[in-house]
Amino acid sequence: GLIEESVAKSSEGTAKVAVVAEAIGSITGAVAKARGLVDEVSVASRQQAVSRRSVAGEHMGMGVLFLGRG
Repeated sequence: GLIEESVAKSSEGTAKVAVVAEAIGSITGAVAKARGLVDEVSVASRQQAVSRRSVAGEHMGMGVLFLGRG
């Protein structure tokens, strides 16, 4: 009757909620992983920029030294 039908629908709803919760958990994990990768790229990019400035400064300094010898 009505009670059995309500129990069945409730069980179906509970199963669907479990599936959705698992999907949300997967999405959350993927977002966290992507965020970690973005952070790593950002750090590497800053390090590379600092390194380039340092190398450029060294080359400029060497150019000044060579010009001074002339």
